[in-house]
Amino acid sequence: MILAPWSSVWPILWSAGFGLEILILFHIIGAYISSASGSLSYRDLELWTSLFRLLLFVLIGTWYLSCRQHIGNTGHSSQQTTCLLDGDLEANYGTNSQALPEGKRTSRPITFIRLLAHVWPKSILLQLAFLSRILLVFVQRGANLLLPYLASVFQERIFQLSEQKSNEAATLQALRIYLVFRALEKCLGVLQKSLWSRIVQSCRRRLEGTALYHLLNLDEKWHSQYSTSEKSSTVKKSRTVDKFVTETLFGILPTIVDLVLAVCFASNRFGVWCAVEVALTEFCLVCFIAWSGGRTAQLEKMRSDAKDYIDEFRDDLTSSYQTIRNLQKEAKVTIDHEMVISDGQIPENNVIDWSSMSEIAQEVIFLLGLYLLIQQSVTGVSSGHVEPVDMLALYALLVQLQKQLSTLGDSFRRSLRYWVGSHQLFSLIRETPTTVDIPDASELRSRQGHVRFRNVEFAYGTKSVLRGVSFDCRCGEITVFVGKSGAGKSTIRKLIFREYLAQDGYIRIDGQDIREVTQESLRCHIGIVPQNPVLLRRTIVENLRFARDGIQDREIYDISQSLGFHDTFHELGYETNVRDLSGGQKMMVAITMIMIKGSRIILLDEATAAFDPKTEKVFHRAIETLKSLKTVIMIAHRESTVRHADKVFWLCNGNLSGGGTHEEFLAESEDYASFWESDSQQL
Repeated sequence: MILAPWSSVWPILWSAGFGLEILILFHIIGAYISSASGSLSYRDLELWTSLFRLLLFVLIGTWYLSCRQHIGNTGHSSQQTTCLLDGDLEANYGTNSQALPEGKRTSRPITFIRLLAHVWPKSILLQLAFLSRILLVFVQRGANLLLPYLASVFQERIFQLSEQKSNEAATLQALRIYLVFRALEKCLGVLQKSLWSRIVQSCRRRLEGTALYHLLNLDEKWHSQYSTSEKSSTVKKSRTVDKFVTETLFGILPTIVDLVLAVCFASNRFGVWCAVEVALTEFCLVCFIAWSGGRTAQLEKMRSDAKDYIDEFRDDLTSSYQTIRNLQKEAKVTIDHEMVISDGQIPENNVIDWSSMSEIAQEVIFLLGLYLLIQQSVTGVSSGHVEPVDMLALYALLVQLQKQLSTLGDSFRRSLRYWVGSHQLFSLIRETPTTVDIPDASELRSRQGHVRFRNVEFAYGTKSVLRGVSFDCRCGEITVFVGKSGAGKSTIRKLIFREYLAQDGYIRIDGQDIREVTQESLRCHIGIVPQNPVLLRRTIVENLRFARDGIQDREIYDISQSLGFHDTFHELGYETNVRDLSGGQKMMVAITMIMIKGSRIILLDEATAAFDPKTEKVFHRAIETLKSLKTVIMIAHRESTVRHADKVFWLCNGNLSGGGTHEEFLAESEDYASFWESDSQQL
């Protein structure tokens, strides 16, 4: 079994090796700077040797990761796209339920290593940039750690100059070294941001694209449970993944390294007891930050939920503006909106208050540690065991340490906020579609478009909708399903499109069971026009081009002409945005898109409900012409539509009857005739 580059073994080995190289490098840099012998040729050799080893490590690591990534991606197509995070969810072949019952679904926890694997870029150049960023972080941290020491050296040179123990050249040399390291720290920070921005952009494209692709492949039942704003907000949470990795990898971890190096520096410069006090101060602060972080995570989750609810509430109001205006409820919904915002600000204030108290507590702990260390240093100066310049260096180190600890607390709080967003994103990606392809599913080879139902049973939970339904729809025929609301007409459409699977019986297209074919090939041969079509917020012609890649405008005009819609589109203007169209005009665009798609089987759900009588007649003439090449299945409540059908089926209480023309069925079925007489205007 080949280990993935970010499996449970490799991160430990790589981190250990990389950390060892970094420590060796810093050790040699420290020896180089602190050496007073003046003979540095051997140290120079060690320094360049370590740099070469580190560069070699980066190159080998980049090559290894790119090779492993290539091996891992070989042989996978878009049809084989699996869950981004979970390889431990079984497929629910031929069922309407999830692979594992609720409460028994097993999934690996979202760990930092797994998140890092998704931030890891695919491009070799970006991989080099990623590793270079890590290297630059540690180099910058080393320069940052040396700044207090170099500042104390400069101060010592000034004291010596005032006492005639040093010359002006040595003092200026110390100043130049300090300024060079300060400029180096700043330049390295700017370079890191430049490198990381490209990696972040690549990560967001991949993660958001994967989340969107996964969301679009979820079934209608899942989509009906969430509003558009909720789904959009969850997809946008992909931005929190790279932010979490950034804060952890380049904020928290380097700061912890800084703290460890600060203890080592204090031990080497000021003695063991000083290092122990620095370590205790750091330990108390880190423990407090970790403890307060648990409460912060809870508050951040509450704030995130409140923000999502406010966004959903606002989107609901803005999308329902016409209803609000018709009922003259503008003032009421404005007040309701303000109340919702006010309620949502409570968890936000809780986060702010808790963070403020945590910062105060951190400052108190640090000041106590600072007082003890300075007190010990003052005692040492008074007794002559500590030089004044050493006390200044210690103070500069502690001030630098305070900045690092403050950064650690801020990074920890931000990472918790980003962790909440990452968890919401991966909760979406863990969702599994209701229906998936069976292993070795074949392609649907539909030539006639013959749809056959045999003894099909289906129920939503305990509510039976279809009971032993059997019928045939053939090419060259217009088949219409009629029934009361909730009778199961739309369920038949969903079963044909395999949004659900029949619980008993079978559905075949040209002799192939739709369970045994790939979902992509099945839906390629089926075109659906829903009762309320939702179009892209683009122009008419852009929507029509979207139906088939590479189609020419001349072909679009010909298909529109064959349907009788070209004159309407031409009068409106093909460049007109669809948001300016009426309901009937939008339905024309939706029907034209399905015809452009070129599907063999056409499902029309109340497609003529929004047409005026003249447009409906034109449409029916076009359907009569096209039905020789298509299998047309319609759901209708209008008499004019039913009269054009070759076969009419009546759905009542889950049972199907009929199969003849409208006139024939009127004479055969009392229920159908009674329904027609009681509400003929709806047919």
